[in-house]
Amino acid sequence: MRRPAVQKKARDRSIVDDVIQSIVERVREGGLSAGQRLVEADFTARLGVSRGVVREAFQRLMADGLLEMERHRGVRVKEVTARDFDNIFAVRTALEGLAAQLATPVLSKAPQLLIDCHERLREAVGAGDVHEFIMLNHEFHQIIVLAANNPVLSDACRRLGNTIHQVEAKTMIRRNVMLSSLGEHQRIVNAIVGGDAEKARAFAEEHQRSSAEQIRQLQQPRPTPVLARRGSRSRELGEQ
Repeated sequence: MRRPAVQKKARDRSIVDDVIQSIVERVREGGLSAGQRLVEADFTARLGVSRGVVREAFQRLMADGLLEMERHRGVRVKEVTARDFDNIFAVRTALEGLAAQLATPVLSKAPQLLIDCHERLREAVGAGDVHEFIMLNHEFHQIIVLAANNPVLSDACRRLGNTIHQVEAKTMIRRNVMLSSLGEHQRIVNAIVGGDAEKARAFAEEHQRSSAEQIRQLQQPRPTPVLARRGSRSRELGEQ
């Protein structure tokens, strides 16, 4: 029989995990943005948990790189710099490729879970359901990573994914990005179902590089249209 103290620790861990999942999902969906401050009291009231539980959840997410402590202000969602972004995607590309390669022998024998998830992704794109697409996109990659059956790889992918949820979500609101991602997922599925681990790895890596490039393009400032600049200059001259 488990002792009461052990049972309490297990319950507390489960509650902390629930709080962590709630924060991660809010960041992934855009409910919490980069630089936004998180207040312990807000989460204790909204989730009905103790401040100690919220504090532990914050600490774990700071260790994962999703949150950071700002002096004199408290905990906030970490802002990802351009250098952070390049470093994260360089490693993530290699890890996602390895995950696809390791998962292929497993998923090629029982591919239905991956196929069903991809079909639901297709339906989300058809319906223009961005929220559903974001959730299913995460599920799609999780299926592959978990099938790789490597806890170290799984943990590394989770930590890297947590740090860039907010920038990924911004790209997925565009239909052309969802369509492009869907096509890349299809190539990964085809390779895995066909049992070609090398192709699965290559397509998974290509998918990550494509995602990184789309995010970079979105983050670049748009140039002011020439006509708008001319019009602004004409008004300035007219006011003189």
